[in-house]
Order: sequence, then C-alpha cells, then structure tokens
Amino acid sequence: MEKRVICIIPARGGSKGVPKKNIKLLNGKPLVQYTYEFARKLGIFDTICLSTDSEEVLNIASRLGMDTPFLRPESISKDETSTFEVVKHAIEFYKVNLDKEFDYVCLLQPTVPFRDIEYLLPRILEHMSNSEVDTIVSFREVPHQYNPKWLFMLKENSSYILPIDKNGILKRRQDLNKYFHRDGSIYLFKVKNLVSNSIYGDFIAPIILSDSNDINIDTMKDWDKAVNFYIKKK
Repeated sequence: MEKRVICIIPARGGSKGVPKKNIKLLNGKPLVQYTYEFARKLGIFDTICLSTDSEEVLNIASRLGMDTPFLRPESISKDETSTFEVVKHAIEFYKVNLDKEFDYVCLLQPTVPFRDIEYLLPRILEHMSNSEVDTIVSFREVPHQYNPKWLFMLKENSSYILPIDKNGILKRRQDLNKYFHRDGSIYLFKVKNLVSNSIYGDFIAPIILSDSNDINIDTMKDWDKAVNFYIKKK
C-alpha cells in the first residue's frame, strides 16, 4: 500500500535571536522558501503544510504554494512549545477538518536552509522501505573534544569540577566511543508514534551527515554564517 506522507514546516512569526527570521530574506528569498523548495524536490509528500501563528508568514507561504489551512493557536506558539505539540495539532486538524489522514510525518525546520538532496533522498527512501523503522533522523558526529567521556561539570553547590562520567576520564582519544547529535535537517516518522506522546518510536534509523552544510539559524552569528556559506556556493 502506498504511504501517505505529510511534510510540516513549522515557522512561528516571532524570534528573539533573529527577528522574523523565517521570512527574513537570504539572497533575496524568504528563509522558509529554501526548505519548501527542498521539500518539493524530494517528491515524496502528498501535502506540504506550513504551521504558523503569523498572518504575515502564512500569506508569504501561501503565495509560494504551501498548504496553509490554519493559523496555529497561540497556546502552542510559545517559546516552550514542543515539536510534538505542533505536529499533533497539524495531524489532528487535517483529520478532523479536512478528512485527511497520513501514515508518515516529515518535519523540516526552516532554520536549516541548505540540505544536500542527492545525499538525503536515497537514504530516506531506503529507511522508509524498512517496515521496522519508526523514525528517521539526521545526525552529526560529536567532535571528540566534546565527547561525554571527556567532559566535566560543576559539582552541585560547589565551585569544584568533576568528570561527567563517574568512571573518570578516558586518557586516549582512540578509546572514545562515537557520539552523535541531531542536526535538525530532517525528522521523518510514523504517525502512530504520536500515540505514545513521542515522535521517535522504538527504532530510529540515522542519516549521518558530514558535509559543510551544518547551518541551523538561531542567532545573528548563524545568519551571517548562512550568508557567507551561500556566497561561497555561488
């Protein structure tokens, strides 16, 4: 049976680090447009939906061609609002108001403007063909100097520092296990995961990235990095 897949692009109107960052122009295009164009090129979605609390963002997204059937309620448009709440709201809206249900959800954050489709697409399709996989997430390796086996923390109620690992600090880099962090490029998961109040499920398939597109815009420093990266690409 063919899988029904919705892409959700969350783009609030407000932002503290970079004002109106989701519609701020990067080389003449609203930031959110980069993610929308990537979603279209993937070619695996039945619907590409924008979730926003802003009329301004909604109007821009609608002109670009995104599906904009709702304004996100203020109650789930706060700094502390979880990704889970945003996704759940969109899925329930489509089911109740538009009589549309999906098997998979893909969450694409507009703060990651540069994605390598030639690298990502075959890996996405490979993992989606495996029925055991509940979730697909992009990761990058944690640099060895930030490896948990080499990190320290302040002792509670003290000015002394202790190793995070109670077994102490490993002496040799060669003995370190590899650790990975989510880089925000892509989250793709089964809708049924939401029943357990999580997007992850039991089996997470990683897509390990190592390219130079490691840009996730949260501050003006990140924005400047994106501008410089784009200029170098031209």
